[in-house]
Amino acid sequence: MQSDHNGTVETARLLAMSVGVVESLRPTLVPRTTKHQAMVTAACAATMGLLASPVAKRQVPAARWVAPLGASVAGMRAAHHVRAQRRSYPDWDPRPQNPAVAVAVGAAAGWTVAHAPGAIARWGRAAGDGVAARRGGSAAGWTAALAGSSALVFGTAGMVAAKMALEALRRVGLRADPALTDAPDNPYVTGGPGSEVAYTTLARDGRRFVSFRTPAEQIRTVDGRAMEPLRVYIGLESANTVEQRVDLAMRELERLGAFERANLLVMSPAGSGYADYVAAEAIECFTRGDCASVVVQYGVLPSMLSLRRVSLGAQTVRLLLDRIDERTVGGGPRVLMYGESLGARVAQEALQIAPPRVDANGTVEGVAALVSVGTPGGPSLRNDLLHSPDVVHLDRWQQMSGDERAQLWFIDHDADPVTRWDGELAWRYPAWLRRPRGRNIPDDMNWLPVLTWWQVIFDLVFAAQQQSGVFRSIGHDYRADLAPILAAVVGRGADVDKVADLLARREVMRDATTAEITTGSIPPT
Repeated sequence: MQSDHNGTVETARLLAMSVGVVESLRPTLVPRTTKHQAMVTAACAATMGLLASPVAKRQVPAARWVAPLGASVAGMRAAHHVRAQRRSYPDWDPRPQNPAVAVAVGAAAGWTVAHAPGAIARWGRAAGDGVAARRGGSAAGWTAALAGSSALVFGTAGMVAAKMALEALRRVGLRADPALTDAPDNPYVTGGPGSEVAYTTLARDGRRFVSFRTPAEQIRTVDGRAMEPLRVYIGLESANTVEQRVDLAMRELERLGAFERANLLVMSPAGSGYADYVAAEAIECFTRGDCASVVVQYGVLPSMLSLRRVSLGAQTVRLLLDRIDERTVGGGPRVLMYGESLGARVAQEALQIAPPRVDANGTVEGVAALVSVGTPGGPSLRNDLLHSPDVVHLDRWQQMSGDERAQLWFIDHDADPVTRWDGELAWRYPAWLRRPRGRNIPDDMNWLPVLTWWQVIFDLVFAAQQQSGVFRSIGHDYRADLAPILAAVVGRGADVDKVADLLARREVMRDATTAEITTGSIPPT
Protein backbone atom coordinates (compact mmCIF):
# COMPACT_ATOMS: atom_id res chain seq x y z
CA MET A 1 0.00 0.00 0.00
CA GLN A 2 1.09 3.52 -0.76
CA SER A 3 0.69 6.48 1.61
CA ASP A 4 0.71 10.20 0.89
CA HIS A 5 3.06 12.63 2.64
CA ASN A 6 0.68 12.88 5.61
CA GLY A 7 0.58 9.12 6.03
CA THR A 8 -3.07 8.77 4.99
CA VAL A 9 -3.61 5.29 3.58
CA GLU A 10 -5.30 5.22 0.12
CA THR A 11 -8.09 3.01 1.37
CA ALA A 12 -10.64 4.09 -1.25
CA ARG A 13 -8.30 3.35 -4.15
CA LEU A 14 -7.24 0.06 -2.59
CA LEU A 15 -10.85 -1.06 -2.23
CA ALA A 16 -11.67 0.00 -5.79
CA MET A 17 -8.69 -1.88 -7.18
CA SER A 18 -9.64 -4.93 -5.14
CA VAL A 19 -13.02 -4.91 -6.86
CA GLY A 20 -11.24 -4.72 -10.21
CA VAL A 21 -8.98 -7.66 -9.36
CA VAL A 22 -11.85 -9.82 -8.14
CA GLU A 23 -14.12 -9.08 -11.09
CA SER A 24 -11.28 -9.71 -13.51
CA LEU A 25 -11.44 -13.36 -12.43
CA ARG A 26 -15.06 -13.74 -13.49
CA PRO A 27 -15.43 -16.01 -16.56
CA THR A 28 -16.18 -14.36 -19.87
CA LEU A 29 -16.30 -15.85 -23.39
CA VAL A 30 -13.13 -17.93 -23.66
CA PRO A 31 -10.91 -19.77 -21.16
CA ARG A 32 -7.77 -17.99 -19.96
CA THR A 33 -4.14 -18.90 -19.63
CA THR A 34 -2.02 -17.38 -16.85
CA LYS A 35 -0.80 -14.71 -19.28
CA HIS A 36 -4.33 -13.93 -20.46
CA GLN A 37 -5.62 -13.65 -16.89
CA ALA A 38 -2.72 -11.42 -15.83
CA MET A 39 -3.48 -8.97 -18.66
CA VAL A 40 -7.19 -8.89 -17.79
CA THR A 41 -6.41 -8.37 -14.10
CA ALA A 42 -3.97 -5.55 -14.86
CA ALA A 43 -6.48 -3.73 -17.07
CA CYS A 44 -9.36 -4.08 -14.61
CA ALA A 45 -7.27 -3.12 -11.56
CA ALA A 46 -5.76 -0.11 -13.33
CA THR A 47 -9.17 1.06 -14.52
CA MET A 48 -10.68 0.94 -11.05
CA GLY A 49 -7.61 2.58 -9.55
CA LEU A 50 -7.73 5.46 -12.02
CA LEU A 51 -11.48 5.93 -11.51
CA ALA A 52 -10.91 6.11 -7.76
CA SER A 53 -8.06 8.64 -8.03
CA PRO A 54 -10.23 11.72 -7.21
CA VAL A 55 -11.16 10.18 -3.84
CA ALA A 56 -8.05 8.05 -3.32
CA LYS A 57 -6.96 9.80 -0.12
CA ARG A 58 -10.39 10.38 1.32
CA GLN A 59 -10.87 8.82 4.72
CA VAL A 60 -13.13 5.75 4.63
CA PRO A 61 -15.50 5.41 7.63
CA ALA A 62 -14.55 2.56 9.93
CA ALA A 63 -11.49 1.84 7.79
CA ARG A 64 -10.04 -0.40 10.49
CA TRP A 65 -12.67 -3.07 9.89
CA VAL A 66 -13.60 -2.25 6.27
CA ALA A 67 -10.19 -3.35 4.97
CA PRO A 68 -10.09 -6.80 6.62
CA LEU A 69 -13.77 -7.43 5.90
CA GLY A 70 -13.29 -6.38 2.29
CA ALA A 71 -10.26 -8.65 1.97
CA SER A 72 -12.27 -11.61 3.26
CA VAL A 73 -15.16 -10.99 0.89
CA ALA A 74 -12.77 -10.42 -2.00
CA GLY A 75 -10.99 -13.68 -1.28
CA MET A 76 -14.23 -15.64 -1.26
CA ARG A 77 -15.50 -14.02 -4.45
CA ALA A 78 -12.15 -14.53 -6.17
CA ALA A 79 -12.16 -18.23 -5.27
CA HIS A 80 -15.74 -18.55 -6.56
CA HIS A 81 -14.81 -16.93 -9.90
CA VAL A 82 -11.74 -19.15 -10.32
CA ARG A 83 -13.90 -22.26 -9.76
CA ALA A 84 -16.47 -20.87 -12.20
CA GLN A 85 -13.77 -20.44 -14.84
CA ARG A 86 -12.79 -24.09 -14.48
CA ARG A 87 -16.31 -25.34 -15.17
CA SER A 88 -17.43 -22.82 -17.79
CA TYR A 89 -15.69 -24.09 -20.93
CA PRO A 90 -16.52 -27.78 -21.49
CA ASP A 91 -16.03 -27.60 -25.27
CA TRP A 92 -12.53 -26.14 -25.07
CA ASP A 93 -9.23 -27.88 -24.39
CA PRO A 94 -7.89 -26.89 -20.96
CA ARG A 95 -5.80 -23.74 -20.86
CA PRO A 96 -3.50 -24.08 -17.84
CA GLN A 97 -3.77 -21.13 -15.49
CA ASN A 98 -2.03 -20.29 -12.22
CA PRO A 99 -4.47 -17.80 -10.65
CA ALA A 100 -2.09 -16.77 -7.88
CA VAL A 101 0.65 -15.80 -10.31
CA ALA A 102 -1.82 -14.11 -12.66
CA VAL A 103 -3.34 -12.04 -9.85
CA ALA A 104 0.03 -11.08 -8.39
CA VAL A 105 1.46 -9.96 -11.72
CA GLY A 106 -1.76 -8.31 -12.88
CA ALA A 107 -2.39 -6.49 -9.61
CA ALA A 108 1.18 -5.17 -9.52
CA ALA A 109 0.92 -3.94 -13.09
CA GLY A 110 -2.49 -2.39 -12.42
CA TRP A 111 -1.20 -0.64 -9.28
CA THR A 112 1.71 0.80 -11.26
CA VAL A 113 -0.52 2.11 -14.04
CA ALA A 114 -3.08 3.55 -11.60
CA HIS A 115 -0.40 5.48 -9.76
CA ALA A 116 1.57 6.55 -12.83
CA PRO A 117 -0.31 9.84 -13.47
CA GLY A 118 0.17 11.00 -9.89
CA ALA A 119 3.83 9.99 -9.84
CA ILE A 120 4.50 11.72 -13.14
CA ALA A 121 2.80 14.89 -11.89
CA ARG A 122 4.88 14.89 -8.70
CA TRP A 123 8.11 14.31 -10.63
CA GLY A 124 7.17 17.08 -13.04
CA ARG A 125 6.51 19.57 -10.22
CA ALA A 126 9.76 18.60 -8.51
CA ALA A 127 11.71 19.02 -11.73
CA GLY A 128 10.05 22.38 -12.37
CA ASP A 129 10.88 23.56 -8.85
CA GLY A 130 14.49 22.40 -9.29
CA VAL A 131 14.97 24.19 -12.61
CA ALA A 132 13.32 27.35 -11.28
CA ALA A 133 15.62 27.34 -8.25
CA ARG A 134 18.68 27.20 -10.50
CA ARG A 135 17.60 29.23 -13.50
CA GLY A 136 14.95 31.48 -12.03
CA GLY A 137 11.50 32.06 -13.41
CA SER A 138 8.16 30.49 -12.60
CA ALA A 139 8.17 26.91 -11.30
CA ALA A 140 4.77 26.34 -12.92
CA GLY A 141 6.11 27.61 -16.25
CA TRP A 142 9.12 25.33 -16.12
CA THR A 143 6.89 22.40 -15.16
CA ALA A 144 4.66 23.06 -18.15
CA ALA A 145 7.65 23.40 -20.49
CA LEU A 146 9.22 20.18 -19.24
CA ALA A 147 5.87 18.37 -19.54
CA GLY A 148 5.43 19.56 -23.11
CA SER A 149 8.97 18.56 -24.08
CA SER A 150 8.58 15.13 -22.49
CA ALA A 151 5.24 14.57 -24.20
CA LEU A 152 6.81 15.48 -27.56
CA VAL A 153 9.78 13.16 -27.03
CA PHE A 154 7.72 10.20 -25.82
CA GLY A 155 5.05 10.81 -28.44
CA THR A 156 7.61 10.83 -31.22
CA ALA A 157 9.30 7.73 -29.84
CA GLY A 158 5.93 5.99 -29.64
CA MET A 159 5.08 6.87 -33.21
CA VAL A 160 8.45 5.60 -34.43
CA ALA A 161 8.07 2.37 -32.46
CA ALA A 162 4.53 1.85 -33.77
CA LYS A 163 5.69 2.45 -37.34
CA MET A 164 8.51 -0.05 -36.91
CA ALA A 165 6.13 -2.65 -35.43
CA LEU A 166 3.65 -2.20 -38.28
CA GLU A 167 6.43 -2.49 -40.82
CA ALA A 168 7.57 -5.73 -39.17
CA LEU A 169 4.03 -7.11 -39.39
CA ARG A 170 3.81 -5.96 -43.00
CA ARG A 171 6.97 -7.90 -43.78
CA VAL A 172 5.42 -10.99 -42.20
CA GLY A 173 2.35 -10.57 -44.42
CA LEU A 174 4.46 -10.14 -47.55
CA ARG A 175 7.00 -12.85 -46.78
CA ALA A 176 6.63 -16.08 -48.72
CA ASP A 177 6.58 -19.52 -47.13
CA PRO A 178 9.87 -21.32 -47.85
CA ALA A 179 7.93 -24.11 -49.57
CA LEU A 180 6.02 -21.67 -51.81
CA THR A 181 8.76 -19.58 -53.37
CA ASP A 182 8.37 -21.08 -56.86
CA ALA A 183 5.39 -20.29 -59.06
CA PRO A 184 2.85 -23.13 -59.42
CA ASP A 185 3.15 -25.19 -62.59
CA ASN A 186 -0.56 -25.87 -63.08
CA PRO A 187 -2.50 -23.71 -65.56
CA TYR A 188 -5.61 -23.23 -63.41
CA VAL A 189 -4.44 -20.46 -61.08
CA THR A 190 -3.05 -16.94 -60.98
CA GLY A 191 0.73 -16.97 -61.13
CA GLY A 192 0.81 -20.19 -63.14
CA PRO A 193 1.80 -20.67 -66.80
CA GLY A 194 0.42 -17.89 -68.98
CA SER A 195 -0.64 -15.69 -66.07
CA GLU A 196 -0.25 -11.95 -66.44
CA VAL A 197 0.20 -11.64 -62.67
CA ALA A 198 3.67 -12.20 -61.25
CA TYR A 199 3.59 -14.87 -58.56
CA THR A 200 6.02 -12.79 -56.48
CA THR A 201 3.36 -10.06 -56.04
CA LEU A 202 0.91 -12.37 -54.28
CA ALA A 203 2.56 -12.21 -50.83
CA ARG A 204 2.03 -14.89 -48.20
CA ASP A 205 -1.72 -15.42 -48.24
CA GLY A 206 -2.05 -15.06 -51.99
CA ARG A 207 0.57 -17.71 -52.63
CA ARG A 208 -1.13 -20.04 -50.19
CA PHE A 209 -4.51 -19.48 -51.81
CA VAL A 210 -3.42 -20.34 -55.34
CA SER A 211 -1.03 -23.12 -54.30
CA PHE A 212 -3.58 -25.11 -52.29
CA ARG A 213 -6.36 -25.34 -54.88
CA THR A 214 -8.30 -28.61 -54.55
CA PRO A 215 -7.31 -30.80 -57.52
CA ALA A 216 -10.03 -32.68 -59.41
CA GLU A 217 -8.57 -36.07 -58.45
CA GLN A 218 -9.19 -35.30 -54.76
CA ILE A 219 -12.70 -33.97 -55.42
CA ARG A 220 -13.45 -37.29 -57.14
CA THR A 221 -12.76 -39.11 -53.87
CA VAL A 222 -15.89 -37.47 -52.41
CA ASP A 223 -17.91 -37.29 -55.65
CA GLY A 224 -17.90 -39.44 -58.71
CA ARG A 225 -16.95 -36.77 -61.19
CA ALA A 226 -15.13 -33.44 -61.13
CA MET A 227 -13.33 -30.87 -63.21
CA GLU A 228 -10.37 -28.70 -62.27
CA PRO A 229 -11.49 -25.65 -60.24
CA LEU A 230 -9.96 -22.23 -60.95
CA ARG A 231 -8.46 -19.74 -58.52
CA VAL A 232 -7.65 -16.07 -59.09
CA TYR A 233 -5.80 -13.95 -56.54
CA ILE A 234 -4.65 -10.37 -57.08
CA GLY A 235 -2.18 -9.13 -54.51
CA LEU A 236 -1.91 -5.65 -53.08
CA GLU A 237 1.38 -5.28 -54.94
CA SER A 238 0.08 -6.78 -58.19
CA ALA A 239 -1.14 -3.30 -59.25
CA ASN A 240 -1.12 0.20 -57.81
CA THR A 241 -4.83 1.09 -57.51
CA VAL A 242 -8.15 -0.58 -56.76
CA GLU A 243 -9.27 -0.12 -60.36
CA GLN A 244 -6.07 -1.63 -61.73
CA ARG A 245 -6.27 -4.60 -59.37
CA VAL A 246 -9.91 -5.28 -60.31
CA ASP A 247 -9.07 -4.94 -64.02
CA LEU A 248 -6.29 -7.46 -63.51
CA ALA A 249 -8.70 -9.83 -61.76
CA MET A 250 -11.15 -9.61 -64.64
CA ARG A 251 -8.43 -10.36 -67.18
CA GLU A 252 -7.34 -13.38 -65.15
CA LEU A 253 -10.93 -14.63 -64.94
CA GLU A 254 -11.27 -14.27 -68.70
CA ARG A 255 -7.94 -15.97 -69.37
CA LEU A 256 -8.81 -18.98 -67.22
CA GLY A 257 -12.33 -19.34 -68.61
CA ALA A 258 -14.06 -18.52 -65.34
CA PHE A 259 -17.16 -17.12 -67.04
CA GLU A 260 -17.80 -20.48 -68.67
CA ARG A 261 -18.03 -22.14 -65.25
CA ALA A 262 -21.34 -22.69 -63.46
CA ASN A 263 -20.23 -20.90 -60.28
CA LEU A 264 -18.12 -17.85 -59.53
CA LEU A 265 -17.09 -17.37 -55.89
CA VAL A 266 -16.14 -13.83 -54.85
CA MET A 267 -14.20 -14.11 -51.60
CA SER A 268 -13.83 -11.04 -49.39
CA PRO A 269 -10.48 -11.45 -47.58
CA ALA A 270 -9.60 -10.49 -44.04
CA GLY A 271 -7.25 -7.60 -43.31
CA SER A 272 -4.09 -9.57 -44.09
CA GLY A 273 -5.42 -10.83 -47.41
CA TYR A 274 -6.38 -14.18 -45.91
CA ALA A 275 -9.24 -15.98 -47.66
CA ASP A 276 -10.50 -19.04 -45.80
CA TYR A 277 -9.06 -22.12 -47.49
CA VAL A 278 -11.57 -24.48 -45.88
CA ALA A 279 -14.50 -22.51 -47.29
CA ALA A 280 -12.98 -22.33 -50.79
CA GLU A 281 -12.19 -26.05 -50.78
CA ALA A 282 -15.69 -26.95 -49.54
CA ILE A 283 -17.33 -25.01 -52.38
CA GLU A 284 -14.94 -26.58 -54.87
CA CYS A 285 -16.03 -30.00 -53.63
CA PHE A 286 -19.77 -29.28 -53.57
CA THR A 287 -19.69 -27.83 -57.09
CA ARG A 288 -17.63 -30.77 -58.41
CA GLY A 289 -14.91 -28.29 -59.33
CA ASP A 290 -17.22 -26.39 -61.66
CA CYS A 291 -16.30 -23.05 -60.12
CA ALA A 292 -13.81 -20.23 -60.11
CA SER A 293 -12.79 -18.35 -56.96
CA VAL A 294 -11.49 -14.78 -57.02
CA VAL A 295 -9.84 -12.68 -54.29
CA VAL A 296 -8.56 -9.11 -54.58
CA GLN A 297 -6.35 -8.05 -51.67
CA TYR A 298 -6.71 -4.66 -49.94
CA GLY A 299 -4.22 -4.98 -47.05
CA VAL A 300 -1.46 -7.10 -45.49
CA LEU A 301 -1.84 -6.38 -41.76
CA PRO A 302 -3.89 -8.48 -39.34
CA SER A 303 -7.56 -7.52 -39.13
CA MET A 304 -7.27 -5.83 -35.73
CA LEU A 305 -4.88 -3.37 -37.38
CA SER A 306 -6.82 -3.06 -40.64
CA LEU A 307 -10.08 -1.49 -39.46
CA ARG A 308 -9.31 1.72 -41.33
CA ARG A 309 -9.07 -0.27 -44.57
CA VAL A 310 -12.62 -1.64 -44.41
CA SER A 311 -13.86 1.11 -46.71
CA LEU A 312 -11.10 0.37 -49.23
CA GLY A 313 -11.89 -3.32 -49.05
CA ALA A 314 -15.60 -2.67 -49.58
CA GLN A 315 -14.88 -0.45 -52.59
CA THR A 316 -12.67 -3.21 -54.02
CA VAL A 317 -15.29 -5.94 -53.63
CA ARG A 318 -18.09 -3.73 -54.93
CA LEU A 319 -16.14 -2.70 -58.02
CA LEU A 320 -15.37 -6.36 -58.69
CA LEU A 321 -19.08 -7.27 -58.39
CA ASP A 322 -20.05 -4.43 -60.72
CA ARG A 323 -17.49 -5.50 -63.32
CA ILE A 324 -18.71 -9.10 -63.11
CA ASP A 325 -22.28 -7.86 -63.65
CA GLU A 326 -21.21 -5.96 -66.76
CA ARG A 327 -19.43 -9.03 -68.11
CA THR A 328 -22.32 -11.44 -67.48
CA VAL A 329 -25.19 -9.45 -68.97
CA GLY A 330 -27.40 -11.99 -70.72
CA GLY A 331 -26.06 -14.96 -68.77
CA GLY A 332 -23.11 -16.24 -66.83
CA PRO A 333 -22.12 -18.18 -63.75
CA ARG A 334 -24.00 -18.15 -60.47
CA VAL A 335 -22.25 -15.56 -58.29
CA LEU A 336 -21.59 -16.54 -54.68
CA MET A 337 -19.93 -14.42 -51.98
CA TYR A 338 -18.04 -15.46 -48.86
CA GLY A 339 -16.50 -13.31 -46.13
CA GLU A 340 -15.07 -14.27 -42.76
CA SER A 341 -14.11 -12.08 -39.78
CA LEU A 342 -13.17 -8.63 -41.11
CA GLY A 343 -13.85 -10.00 -44.57
CA ALA A 344 -17.49 -10.48 -43.54
CA ARG A 345 -17.81 -6.81 -42.64
CA VAL A 346 -16.14 -5.81 -45.90
CA ALA A 347 -18.54 -7.97 -47.93
CA GLN A 348 -21.58 -6.54 -46.16
CA GLU A 349 -20.45 -2.95 -46.64
CA ALA A 350 -19.74 -3.65 -50.32
CA LEU A 351 -23.42 -4.52 -50.82
CA GLN A 352 -24.50 -1.29 -49.09
CA ILE A 353 -22.45 1.13 -51.20
CA ALA A 354 -24.83 3.39 -53.15
CA PRO A 355 -26.74 2.34 -55.08
CA PRO A 356 -27.20 -0.52 -52.61
CA ARG A 357 -27.47 -4.08 -53.83
CA VAL A 358 -29.37 -5.26 -50.74
CA ASP A 359 -32.77 -4.14 -49.46
CA ALA A 360 -34.40 -4.11 -46.02
CA ASN A 361 -35.73 -7.65 -46.52
CA GLY A 362 -32.36 -9.17 -47.29
CA THR A 363 -32.88 -9.50 -51.03
CA VAL A 364 -29.58 -9.13 -52.88
CA GLU A 365 -29.21 -8.05 -56.50
CA GLY A 366 -26.78 -9.92 -58.70
CA VAL A 367 -25.61 -12.37 -56.03
CA ALA A 368 -27.15 -15.78 -55.44
CA ALA A 369 -25.92 -15.99 -51.84
CA LEU A 370 -23.59 -14.28 -49.39
CA VAL A 371 -22.24 -16.30 -46.48
CA SER A 372 -20.87 -14.03 -43.73
CA VAL A 373 -18.98 -15.83 -40.98
CA GLY A 374 -17.88 -14.31 -37.67
CA THR A 375 -18.90 -10.72 -38.43
CA PRO A 376 -17.08 -8.33 -36.04
CA GLY A 377 -19.24 -6.55 -33.46
CA GLY A 378 -20.57 -3.08 -34.01
CA PRO A 379 -22.90 -1.65 -36.68
CA SER A 380 -23.36 -4.04 -39.60
CA LEU A 381 -25.82 -5.35 -42.15
CA ARG A 382 -26.08 -8.45 -39.97
CA ASN A 383 -27.42 -6.39 -37.08
CA ASP A 384 -29.77 -4.43 -39.34
CA LEU A 385 -31.37 -7.70 -40.51
CA LEU A 386 -31.24 -9.52 -37.19
CA HIS A 387 -35.01 -10.04 -37.08
CA SER A 388 -35.68 -10.45 -40.80
CA PRO A 389 -37.57 -13.69 -41.56
CA ASP A 390 -35.95 -13.86 -44.99
CA VAL A 391 -32.40 -14.04 -43.65
CA VAL A 392 -30.62 -16.98 -42.02
CA HIS A 393 -28.86 -16.39 -38.69
CA LEU A 394 -27.06 -19.40 -37.19
CA ASP A 395 -24.85 -20.11 -34.22
CA ARG A 396 -23.98 -23.60 -35.53
CA TRP A 397 -24.90 -25.82 -38.44
CA GLN A 398 -27.15 -28.08 -36.33
CA GLN A 399 -29.72 -25.27 -36.16
CA MET A 400 -30.54 -25.63 -39.84
CA SER A 401 -34.00 -26.98 -40.68
CA GLY A 402 -33.12 -27.97 -44.23
CA ASP A 403 -35.71 -25.60 -45.68
CA GLU A 404 -33.55 -22.44 -45.79
CA ARG A 405 -33.81 -20.54 -49.07
CA ALA A 406 -32.20 -17.22 -48.16
CA GLN A 407 -29.66 -15.16 -50.05
CA LEU A 408 -28.02 -13.86 -46.87
CA TRP A 409 -26.50 -16.30 -44.38
CA PHE A 410 -24.94 -14.97 -41.16
CA ILE A 411 -22.98 -17.51 -39.11
CA ASP A 412 -21.93 -16.11 -35.72
CA HIS A 413 -21.11 -18.18 -32.66
CA ASP A 414 -22.96 -16.98 -29.57
CA ALA A 415 -19.71 -16.93 -27.59
CA ASP A 416 -17.34 -15.58 -30.25
CA PRO A 417 -15.59 -12.49 -28.80
CA VAL A 418 -15.02 -11.13 -32.31
CA THR A 419 -18.75 -10.91 -32.93
CA ARG A 420 -19.61 -9.72 -29.41
CA TRP A 421 -17.15 -6.92 -28.74
CA ASP A 422 -18.03 -3.34 -29.65
CA GLY A 423 -17.55 0.12 -28.16
CA GLU A 424 -21.00 0.24 -26.54
CA LEU A 425 -20.04 -2.70 -24.33
CA ALA A 426 -18.23 -0.16 -22.13
CA TRP A 427 -21.47 1.50 -21.01
CA ARG A 428 -24.43 -0.59 -22.18
CA TYR A 429 -25.66 -3.99 -21.00
CA PRO A 430 -25.55 -6.20 -24.12
CA ALA A 431 -28.62 -8.09 -25.31
CA TRP A 432 -26.61 -11.31 -25.68
CA LEU A 433 -26.06 -11.52 -21.90
CA ARG A 434 -29.78 -11.62 -21.20
CA ARG A 435 -31.30 -14.97 -20.37
CA PRO A 436 -31.75 -17.48 -21.85
CA ARG A 437 -28.19 -17.16 -23.06
CA GLY A 438 -26.64 -18.55 -26.21
CA ARG A 439 -24.41 -21.59 -26.49
CA ASN A 440 -21.13 -21.49 -24.53
CA ILE A 441 -21.81 -18.13 -22.83
CA PRO A 442 -20.95 -18.89 -19.17
CA ASP A 443 -23.74 -18.64 -16.60
CA ASP A 444 -21.36 -16.79 -14.28
CA MET A 445 -20.49 -14.10 -16.79
CA ASN A 446 -21.84 -10.71 -15.81
CA TRP A 447 -21.65 -7.18 -17.15
CA LEU A 448 -19.88 -4.31 -15.44
CA PRO A 449 -19.25 -0.93 -17.08
CA VAL A 450 -15.81 -0.68 -18.68
CA LEU A 451 -14.52 -3.88 -17.00
CA THR A 452 -16.47 -6.25 -19.27
CA TRP A 453 -15.32 -4.16 -22.22
CA TRP A 454 -11.72 -4.83 -21.21
CA GLN A 455 -12.33 -8.52 -20.58
CA VAL A 456 -13.83 -9.14 -24.01
CA ILE A 457 -11.03 -7.14 -25.69
CA PHE A 458 -8.50 -9.58 -24.28
CA ASP A 459 -10.79 -12.49 -25.19
CA LEU A 460 -10.35 -11.36 -28.81
CA VAL A 461 -6.66 -12.22 -28.68
CA PHE A 462 -7.40 -15.77 -27.54
CA ALA A 463 -10.64 -16.28 -29.49
CA ALA A 464 -9.54 -19.41 -31.35
CA GLN A 465 -8.02 -22.69 -30.24
CA GLN A 466 -7.27 -24.39 -33.52
CA GLN A 467 -5.64 -27.77 -33.85
CA SER A 468 -4.65 -28.73 -37.36
CA GLY A 469 -7.24 -31.03 -38.90
CA VAL A 470 -9.48 -31.02 -35.81
CA PHE A 471 -12.60 -29.00 -36.61
CA ARG A 472 -14.64 -27.61 -33.72
CA SER A 473 -17.42 -25.09 -33.44
CA ILE A 474 -16.11 -22.83 -30.67
CA GLY A 475 -15.00 -19.22 -30.28
CA HIS A 476 -13.80 -17.75 -33.58
CA ASP A 477 -13.24 -21.22 -35.11
CA TYR A 478 -15.97 -21.98 -37.65
CA ARG A 479 -14.37 -24.86 -39.53
CA ALA A 480 -16.79 -27.48 -38.19
CA ASP A 481 -19.77 -25.46 -39.43
CA LEU A 482 -18.56 -24.70 -42.94
CA ALA A 483 -19.11 -27.97 -44.80
CA PRO A 484 -22.75 -28.53 -43.73
CA ILE A 485 -23.71 -24.88 -44.19
CA LEU A 486 -21.98 -24.41 -47.54
CA ALA A 487 -23.54 -27.66 -48.76
CA ALA A 488 -26.96 -26.18 -47.98
CA VAL A 489 -26.08 -22.90 -49.71
CA VAL A 490 -24.45 -24.33 -52.83
CA GLY A 491 -26.58 -27.45 -53.19
CA ARG A 492 -25.74 -30.88 -51.90
CA GLY A 493 -23.66 -32.98 -54.25
CA ALA A 494 -20.94 -34.81 -52.39
CA ASP A 495 -21.47 -36.43 -49.01
CA VAL A 496 -20.93 -33.78 -46.32
CA ASP A 497 -19.05 -36.08 -43.96
CA LYS A 498 -16.69 -37.18 -46.71
CA VAL A 499 -16.04 -33.58 -47.67
CA ALA A 500 -15.38 -32.59 -44.05
CA ASP A 501 -12.90 -35.47 -43.72
CA LEU A 502 -11.11 -34.38 -46.91
CA LEU A 503 -10.96 -30.77 -45.69
CA ALA A 504 -9.41 -31.87 -42.39
CA ARG A 505 -6.78 -34.00 -44.14
CA ARG A 506 -5.95 -31.21 -46.53
CA GLU A 507 -5.53 -28.77 -43.64
CA VAL A 508 -2.97 -31.05 -42.00
CA MET A 509 -1.06 -31.19 -45.29
CA ARG A 510 -1.29 -27.43 -45.79
CA ASP A 511 -0.18 -26.60 -42.25
CA ALA A 512 2.74 -29.00 -42.50
CA THR A 513 3.83 -27.26 -45.70
CA THR A 514 3.68 -23.76 -44.22
CA ALA A 515 4.80 -24.60 -40.66
CA GLU A 516 8.32 -23.21 -41.12
CA ILE A 517 7.14 -19.59 -41.31
CA THR A 518 4.53 -19.55 -38.57
CA THR A 519 7.01 -18.81 -35.77
CA GLY A 520 6.60 -15.19 -34.76
CA SER A 521 3.53 -14.61 -36.85
CA ILE A 522 0.01 -13.99 -35.59
CA PRO A 523 -3.33 -15.38 -36.78
CA PRO A 524 -4.10 -13.96 -40.23
CA THR A 525 -7.71 -12.96 -39.66
